Amino acid sequence: MIQQRILESVYKRICSHLWRGLSVVWPDEMALGFVSPMLIGCSVPSAYEVRLQDSMEPAALPWEYIHEYRGWPRIIILLWIIYKWQLTSNTERTRRHLANDLSCVLCGGMVEDTSHIFRECKATRLAWKEVVKPLLFEDFMNEDIVNWIIRNLRQPNYYLLKEKNWDIFFGSMLWHKRKDSSGGRFGFNWCRKESIGGAPDHGWMKLNTDRSRNNLTGLTTCGGVFCNQLGEWHFGFSKCTVYCYVLDAELWGIYMGLSVAWDRNYRRIIVESDTTEVVNMINGSAVVQRFSTLLPHVQELTRRDWQLKFQSIPRAGNKVADGLARMAWLLPVAFVLHNEVSEEL
Repeated sequence: MIQQRILESVYKRICSHLWRGLSVVWPDEMALGFVSPMLIGCSVPSAYEVRLQDSMEPAALPWEYIHEYRGWPRIIILLWIIYKWQLTSNTERTRRHLANDLSCVLCGGMVEDTSHIFRECKATRLAWKEVVKPLLFEDFMNEDIVNWIIRNLRQPNYYLLKEKNWDIFFGSMLWHKRKDSSGGRFGFNWCRKESIGGAPDHGWMKLNTDRSRNNLTGLTTCGGVFCNQLGEWHFGFSKCTVYCYVLDAELWGIYMGLSVAWDRNYRRIIVESDTTEVVNMINGSAVVQRFSTLLPHVQELTRRDWQLKFQSIPRAGNKVADGLARMAWLLPVAFVLHNEVSEEL
């Protein structure tokens, strides 16, 4: 009679009388949910391993989404470090007695933790605000950091205004922001008045231009900054040139800068670029190796009734223009004039 009540999965195995008795006393739901799956080999260690495996199966899923990320391997590593809460923010450095300041060096926030670096820092918050759905922005900023990463990799259309390579863009944003917090170069942190460079001669304006290219998407942009005779920021611009050669993007920066300068009635301008080839092409001191359809338009601007000087500068001295070019990656429109520099930048 008792044998008829013992589960077949239990009865057919060589199990102790204890397990058989439990299968009779317990309700079928409990027996099916606990006893039967655990009796592989009829030992406590094997039963524990089965239960542990069942409980850990959902936790293994995030790594699969991180592993399938389509971007650079170094971004995959960064995603894994964030997921494991191993990022060395100022909070973590202080905990390890490697630093004694919890604050963010970029925005002055009181506590720099992982969430602050990638979401709450002022410049980063402004960037996310341009591409995230307004109704979901607060959820985007407050979601648990691990779930936040997995959701953006699994559901690229959940937060994004327009779904187009969001996973790659998302990973690139995290990577650049990580470099920024570590003293790296990210456009938002460069646009400071004191970092524009030397002043031009009296009566002249100086235009610094640069281009940028996203190696993941192939998107090219350009940007430029004008400073007056006191070496102070006058205005800047950012333009998305979509997909073109780097040389063409550099010419786009010069063309847009000169066009705006002509419209604003500036007639004495020093143009500086860190691409010597472009400067030589415009000055006519080099043989053109590759024709650009934009070069004749730039040359037409140079023939107008004004004074222009083109000269090369080291790339290290062109950070502001480079930063403005990178800002175009996140702009909702193709061309933007920056008449003032925000304190966040």
